[in-house]
Amino acid sequence: MLKRFADRLAWWHIALFIVAVCALLYGPSVTDKFVSLDDGLLITDNPAIQELSPATLKRVFTTYDPELYDPLTLMTYQVEHALFGFRPGVFHLDNLILHTLNALLVFAVMLQLFRRKGVAAATALLFAVHPLQTEAVLWAAARKDLLSTFFFLSSLGSYLLWREREEKWFSFFSVALFVLGLFAKVTVITLPIVLLLIDWKRHRSLPRAVAEKWPYWLAAIIFGIVAIFGKREVLADSGLWSNFLLACKSAVFYLWHLLIPTGFTIIYPQHTPVTLAAPEFLVPVLIVLALVAVIIASLRRFPVVSFALAFYLVTLVPNFTNFVKDGVTYFASDRYAYIPSIGIFLLVALAVAWLYEHKPFGKWGARAIDAVVICVFVGLIGLARVQADTWIDSETLYTQALSIAPSTLAYNNLGDFYMKNNRPELAKDQFIAAISLDPTYERAYNNLGNYYRDQGDYEEAMRVYRQAIKSLGAGPITSIEYLAPYYYLGETLELLGRSDEALKQFEAAVARAPDRAEPHYNLGLQLEKSEKTEGATAEYQKAVAIDPGYIPAQYHLAGLLAESGKLQEAAAALEAVVRVNPNYEKATEHLQDIRALLRGQ
Repeated sequence: MLKRFADRLAWWHIALFIVAVCALLYGPSVTDKFVSLDDGLLITDNPAIQELSPATLKRVFTTYDPELYDPLTLMTYQVEHALFGFRPGVFHLDNLILHTLNALLVFAVMLQLFRRKGVAAATALLFAVHPLQTEAVLWAAARKDLLSTFFFLSSLGSYLLWREREEKWFSFFSVALFVLGLFAKVTVITLPIVLLLIDWKRHRSLPRAVAEKWPYWLAAIIFGIVAIFGKREVLADSGLWSNFLLACKSAVFYLWHLLIPTGFTIIYPQHTPVTLAAPEFLVPVLIVLALVAVIIASLRRFPVVSFALAFYLVTLVPNFTNFVKDGVTYFASDRYAYIPSIGIFLLVALAVAWLYEHKPFGKWGARAIDAVVICVFVGLIGLARVQADTWIDSETLYTQALSIAPSTLAYNNLGDFYMKNNRPELAKDQFIAAISLDPTYERAYNNLGNYYRDQGDYEEAMRVYRQAIKSLGAGPITSIEYLAPYYYLGETLELLGRSDEALKQFEAAVARAPDRAEPHYNLGLQLEKSEKTEGATAEYQKAVAIDPGYIPAQYHLAGLLAESGKLQEAAAALEAVVRVNPNYEKATEHLQDIRALLRGQ
């Protein structure tokens, strides 16, 4: 019954149904708040987002965020802020629109590929409502995954139109859309391989297919190099073998959760050692090898199966560099399966179509299949809606994460939420739990120290800060955030009137990361407080030399230069500030005053 009904529907009826389902499922979440996990870093606290100007556009196109190159995504945030400010509803609504468009594109691409309306509709609807997708849709900071997928699927669709109609402009359009996708997030870099899979499926000459895709290869190579530079610290934290084992575990984990859609959360920590001897890694390696064997064995008799499984594995590969962050290992993140899931949904749709066509269970079997399909569809919507409710705010998100997979990050971030909402005793418990789980987790020490400092227990605060510094070890600093305990300890010593000891902490921070702008800037601030203006000026100049776009250092440098009578140099420093952010402090006003003084000389 369902198959006949789907076959009778026009394509636009199915498209409208997809739109309605997405709106009903995710529409209520438009009222959600921002969450503290990256929404602040990338959006609300990001200076590059707070101004839409040539200078900020240049900044997002020439920097990382902090490790990913996604300027087009940051541009969408800039536009939203310029038009509506930081209203979470606007950001969530735009994510919903992108997800809906992506579901429509899945339908269109599958229809182009297989000419089977029911298969295309089922694949698109599974993509639209599966609870694994809620992270990408409802996390404002996951915009990059939605936007890059939109261009990935648009480029793929344009390529298929070029193959059908042989009109060259479709080819140019496809390449341009691919480049835009790379500007949104580099993980769509595997598109040329997907296009080869399509050409192979259509029995085209492989050497010719590879050669004619040179614009895609060129773009992929360029953006791949850019991405590697941004990920160099992350890549340095993990080895090739451990990455392979984590990749196999990740691939099997996503596959399991696509087929058994429960137990989703924002954080999946890897607590145990990464070794092939452990069943949690040995079994996934064997399963991945089996999947590869199935792909090879199905090449001739069941090419669609090979295509779907290869699509899943190939599009997962770019995410296999993201296992370690800030020294903590995570083996999965739901949004990384946003594109790869299409391959599995296609397999499920084809399997259901086969059951309808071959009627292995007779007439009553077809009705049973109808009932199962309806129950699965309704069940997925229900599970997705439950998962969507966990994104209401930070407290709900982290509480749910801890109920699924306790992690230092979730404990720490929940404690941070309690601190900001005047619930310090609850915060303290979370920080202690985070440290108990990982005695080397520096952020939790910092926050626990801040708790004691807020309570007036300065000696205990300093003891905790020193423990945080000890947890860093003596090796190189891989993230500027690791310098925080030096600053907190220095600030506490300053509060106690121990200025010389405080200064030593800021100097120690510089010694740990001499090639970064921030520690020089912070040391400059401390020297300026101590009225050591020459030393402060030198530190600000070092910060600016390392990063000319670091506007706090430029601003303070301008003030000291102006005080010492170096008006021309002060004006140049303020001009650098205004170019990036004209609204920073009183930079524009001060620049006008200095220019007036220069004209009067």
